[in-house]
Amino acid sequence: DVVRAVRDLRAQCKVSPKEQLSAIVVIPEAYMAGFESHKHIVLHMANVKSLDVTSEAKRPVNAASVRVGRTQVYVLDISDDDAERKRINKSLEALDKEITGKQRKLSNEKFTANANPTIVAAERERLEELMQEQTALKAHLLDLGE
Repeated sequence: DVVRAVRDLRAQCKVSPKEQLSAIVVIPEAYMAGFESHKHIVLHMANVKSLDVTSEAKRPVNAASVRVGRTQVYVLDISDDDAERKRINKSLEALDKEITGKQRKLSNEKFTANANPTIVAAERERLEELMQEQTALKAHLLDLGE
């Protein structure tokens, strides 16, 4: 899972699979010994030159990150925090507009009374998904230090 996470972050940040990177893996203390014994696999399969394994770490500046179960993976120096903040703020603006539209639609009694119940349920489900996405983006923005 960690190898896949590093590869996915590479792809998202448009970093060549051939470029050696540094990474930090944050895992619960109870799993550290087991992970350390397989660390060489991650180093080889993800083309990582250095891999720090710890039970506590904050996200380093300009590091891309992803959570895999109980494990947090940081790949160092492949992300631009300022550009990421701008992208997230732009996404949040679009989400806010979409959420407002869905809320307006669902608060319209004519729509909820006359529309097919499956359509109303689908609209409510989509609103919930949008709100979860909004919460995740806000958390990511906080993680970036804003």
